[in-house]
Amino acid sequence: MKPKKPKPKTHSTQQKNARALRRALWSITPESCHPQKQSPLFSTLPPEIRFLIFEYAVTQTSDYTFTLEKTSRHYRPGHEHPTRISTSLLLTCRLIYSETRAIPLLSTTHHLFGDDWNPVGWPQYLFHLSSQQGQNLYHLHATTSWDSMFDFSRLLLPHLHWRKLTWTLRVPTWQKPNDQDYWSLVVDDLNLKCPLSVGFLPSSCREVNVEIELRADYDEPIGMLRERAAQYRSSEAQKRDGLRLPFDEEYSIEYTWDAMDFSERSDTGHYVARTYHVIRLCWRERVPEREYMHYDHVDCLRSKIFKPVIERRAKDGEEAELD
Repeated sequence: MKPKKPKPKTHSTQQKNARALRRALWSITPESCHPQKQSPLFSTLPPEIRFLIFEYAVTQTSDYTFTLEKTSRHYRPGHEHPTRISTSLLLTCRLIYSETRAIPLLSTTHHLFGDDWNPVGWPQYLFHLSSQQGQNLYHLHATTSWDSMFDFSRLLLPHLHWRKLTWTLRVPTWQKPNDQDYWSLVVDDLNLKCPLSVGFLPSSCREVNVEIELRADYDEPIGMLRERAAQYRSSEAQKRDGLRLPFDEEYSIEYTWDAMDFSERSDTGHYVARTYHVIRLCWRERVPEREYMHYDHVDCLRSKIFKPVIERRAKDGEEAELD
């Protein structure tokens, strides 16, 4: 008789196996592991030094050996270089795994570029994280077009406990600055885009940022959006547990940055130099940043390529006085 062929694994079987694997990995604790006393890493070094070594070994960092092209859709302040993370250390032994497994998620900024119609830009793995992994999430930064139907709440599932959230809304470059109906709609729609509604923010959230980005040569629309943004200085963002995040004046800034944008009317490779103006609104707890961003070695909201608007105005004023 011919041996029977094994039945192919069904989707439900694969899910059961995946859940069993996650439970087995989560059951690994220092108490259930070999103490590894033969290794100086565990027998000689104090835990504080060992954890510091682990932090630098498995946190997300910027790869400064490579700079993104300005024509890349991913190039923007804080994203000039690709990020990298190595988790090879977690495979060395069970004890090291138990002490380091949370660090990659605690250090990672999960970047989303694109819109809901572009699945390539979606971090699909977030929808498959276990509830235990979801406890260690750090920063979600989404960069989308203002006109898209992207729903930020789709990435705020109950088991995803983000500590920091950022949403960058880009106004399409083809919009005309004198289109009063459109810009009035954008200003009114800002109420819906800002995360002030009850139930929007997870209870774990310590900081939330909303960035409004448009062409820097659109003076009148910038003024309209700046006036509306000023109304949020007295507002608070409410979390699911009822606690509120106060508006933070220090972290709410305006800046400009230079980019290369695709243009069919350009005679030089279809790309034109363009400057963007960004208005950033921030709500955060009155706690030291280190409490929720201790492992952040990237900090994508700070960059050397953007120019704070306030500092530029102060410099222009000083030059005027000298004249």
